[in-house]
Amino acid sequence: MNNTSFKIFTLCADTLVTEAFKSIILASGYEHFSLKDFSSMNDLELSNRHGLILIDENIIVNGRKENYLKFFKNYTDSLPVLVAVSESDKEFLKRDIFTYVTKPINISTLQQLAEPYRDNFADEGLNLIQLDDHSYNINSRTLVLADGKNVRFTNFEGGLMLIFIKNSNKTLTTKFLLENILGYSSGADSNTIKTHIWRLRKKLNYDNFQFDIVNTKEGYVFKKY
Repeated sequence: MNNTSFKIFTLCADTLVTEAFKSIILASGYEHFSLKDFSSMNDLELSNRHGLILIDENIIVNGRKENYLKFFKNYTDSLPVLVAVSESDKEFLKRDIFTYVTKPINISTLQQLAEPYRDNFADEGLNLIQLDDHSYNINSRTLVLADGKNVRFTNFEGGLMLIFIKNSNKTLTTKFLLENILGYSSGADSNTIKTHIWRLRKKLNYDNFQFDIVNTKEGYVFKKY
């Protein structure tokens, strides 16, 4: 597997964590780029790069150690954010702003999380998907409705949306969704999927958007009605 065109940017306050992330990233076949400070993100034009950002709970901001959430809560860049948390930090997994994974991260888990995003960028033509008169922008995780209204999704919701679109009219089990979005090591369960799908359906509730996610005994189906 040649992933060298796909970059994973890391942002951590602890140099040992940075080195651990770097080792796993390189062993997984991706390129690694270390961000020394949160402020340096503004100079990198991240939206023009193919990859994702892997951060620790604690990051460096203007030379000081800070909790990531205060500074990433209004994050709007197109690159997805993966947050590595401690096994004991279960409360983080309840948030839906980013995708979370528990430490330590292994190669298999990182590849499970990164490959869907890498595949999205493999062909620029896949960045925009048409849904009748609407379109879904993979990079910005934004649904552009026919009337011009934009519906923005979180990283998790965007991952769900993309999987559902690519598997329209197919029944997707909770197990399948967990494997393809979070990976089992994330510590999430079926309630995580149920909650995010409920929130996603609320965002898709527009009169002129004739698609919905239907819950069946076997799983979930994204289809036109």
